[in-house]
Amino acid sequence: MSASSVRMAAYAEHLETYEGRRDRHDPGAEGCAGMEDHCLIHHVDEPDNGDVYRVCGECLHVFVTEEDLQREDMIIRNQMWQAGLNQGGNVKADHSGVPTSKPGSEIYHCPLCAHDF
Repeated sequence: MSASSVRMAAYAEHLETYEGRRDRHDPGAEGCAGMEDHCLIHHVDEPDNGDVYRVCGECLHVFVTEEDLQREDMIIRNQMWQAGLNQGGNVKADHSGVPTSKPGSEIYHCPLCAHDF
């Protein structure tokens, strides 16, 4: 499985967690808060109220806390690990072989769209 396929599978899994929670819609649809608050990954409005950990400049996903960012990063890292896509050693593991989390300050790209922060 290619890295692209793994990432797309992660997107699909992640999108499922948002089903039914919020009103999914296309950008600019009636009732949309506007492009500046519309997450292009989840197709929901995710306003940045100024008290958030990080916002991706590409897909506009709002990571409310450092833990949100770490969780999304771990989803991708686990899937890469399971798919055997660790040739470059980018996914570090603990002694049991389970991928380990990074501090938010060491995550340099959006785990959802791969854009640099």
